[in-house]
Amino acid sequence: NNMYTSTTLSEYMDRYKVSWAKQLPEDTPPEDVVIACNGESLFRLIHEDNVMTAEDLKTYAELHPEKRYRGDLWKASGLSSFCTLKDARSMSKLPSLRHLHGIAEIIMCPTYGVMQNTPSNKCTNHYTWWHTTFFDLGKAKIQCLKK
Repeated sequence: NNMYTSTTLSEYMDRYKVSWAKQLPEDTPPEDVVIACNGESLFRLIHEDNVMTAEDLKTYAELHPEKRYRGDLWKASGLSSFCTLKDARSMSKLPSLRHLHGIAEIIMCPTYGVMQNTPSNKCTNHYTWWHTTFFDLGKAKIQCLKK
């Protein structure tokens, strides 16, 4: 249902020469990833409904350093995202996400990082996005929507 392009992390790093925006655990991102080569959108729930800020780029691992992640640190070190607005809207209604008042639609490009489909039992279109230093809130095409 979306047209992200499959690649390997090694090929991606070779081709795009990026640096990660966050310090990532070993073996993160995974080798098996997708990128947005054709200006596809990625959706992320954000705090305000009219602006995406640095606060919205904090990973779960940064926000909850006290948690024991066991095998899930790789996912917690990326940003929880969705490939459709519909999924972002329905997830935004969950009690645990009620403090997030907006949805950012980001027009992606390959240098913004890699993603992996990380479905949960609530949402098959859930993605984890590991962003790079090329992703710049001031320059990226971001549309903020009310949820």
